[in-house]
Amino acid sequence: MDVAQRGPIFVRPADGSITHPALEEQLRKPFLSTIYVDAATQSLRYPRPNGQAPAIMGGLHKKMLHRFFRGIEMKNAYSQKHWPKRLRSSQQEGSRADDVLAECIRTGQPPPPANHKGASEYATAVWNYWRDHHHRPVLAQLPVIIIHALVATAGDYFTVRTCPFSHHKTLCLWELKTGYPKADKDPVTMTIPMPDGETVPLTPVNRYYLQVLLTQMAYERELGLHIDGSVQVINAYKEREDMPRAATRPTYTCKVRVIGPEQLDPPRWSERVLKDQLYAGIRKQ
Repeated sequence: MDVAQRGPIFVRPADGSITHPALEEQLRKPFLSTIYVDAATQSLRYPRPNGQAPAIMGGLHKKMLHRFFRGIEMKNAYSQKHWPKRLRSSQQEGSRADDVLAECIRTGQPPPPANHKGASEYATAVWNYWRDHHHRPVLAQLPVIIIHALVATAGDYFTVRTCPFSHHKTLCLWELKTGYPKADKDPVTMTIPMPDGETVPLTPVNRYYLQVLLTQMAYERELGLHIDGSVQVINAYKEREDMPRAATRPTYTCKVRVIGPEQLDPPRWSERVLKDQLYAGIRKQ
């Protein structure tokens, strides 16, 4: 029985419109369309030549957990005592947001309204942010294999931003995170190579950004894909509104925060990290 969801795993506009010249060059590479998801293990695989069994790739997140995060899993919500207004997001809600945004990229249509069966408040918030900030979403889940580490990953979304003043277009990479994660009160440090003895706390935003940074580096080093625009994390979360006296139940609004190098702790550590050592270190356990 075939348990594989055959590739390609990436989603592009169904009408064949040009995504971006740099992306179009990648999409012409046949092997990217052969990478697929194994339905039994949810791992990425790709066929090898000469009739060999498909190669099974490890995931970047798991590799990062053991290599850079000391094996410490991230808690999935702030305690209600300290952050009573913010809600956690389930894995199912995060997956639905991904599915909705991928379908929007495929069709070119905005997310369905809130009362629709397949709606996602997180997806709508992200889509509206992109629209309001002059981004056109063009591609989801472009796979890349980090050869030396036998690791496969895929960036969540690419957008093309058009400057409203110069009309210059730049290619941007995004990692989507839903919900508001809990940060430990006294975080340990990440085990990443920094100059001059500098340390980086193991906080949610730092974890998030390390993932998108390594994905960007994989695109550049493995595929030769240059991303000339921003590389950021987009975090969609629900926050409780102040309740009027007559209200019987709380209402929540989905909001978006964008995490780039300047929002990190300490700011811009991603620009100082020793990148060659960081990338080589993915294969270590």
